[in-house]
Amino acid sequence: MEVKTIYSDWENIDQKLRDKEVHIIAFAEEGKSVFKAYGHFIGKISDEVLLNYCYQANRLYGYITLFPLMTLSAIARKYFRKEMSDPEKVQFEKIIRSIFKLDTVFIKSKHIIFNFTCAVQNKDFIVQCINNVAKEFEHPKSEIEICEMWLDEEIFIE
Repeated sequence: MEVKTIYSDWENIDQKLRDKEVHIIAFAEEGKSVFKAYGHFIGKISDEVLLNYCYQANRLYGYITLFPLMTLSAIARKYFRKEMSDPEKVQFEKIIRSIFKLDTVFIKSKHIIFNFTCAVQNKDFIVQCINNVAKEFEHPKSEIEICEMWLDEEIFIE
């Protein structure tokens, strides 16, 4: 599996999501967010249901998925809004590992897209964590060809 830092093929992303070619992971934000936009406009899921999913992820400090309805998941927003403690970093890594397991075993998408398009704390740790876990899941028969991450581009300016 190759890990890239910028997802550049946004053409027809809505159709790719409908066809379950991509698995998009965002953060569980009740306001205007990638998770709610894709869930509402592509998945035709009501705002009330999406808000409930966000609430569940945030209450449990974990993640939720809309699979098998659609290949869209969300991680609790707390990991992105303030500096993580060491125990939170361990928990975040477990969440990322669970997402990769979900995708490898059940979803089997061609691309995993981590879309955290907002002001995000812990950027370096998040990138490192996702890269490390992605390498763990590299094996010859993997259905996942590329893991691509799209974060606020400012983190990649040196």
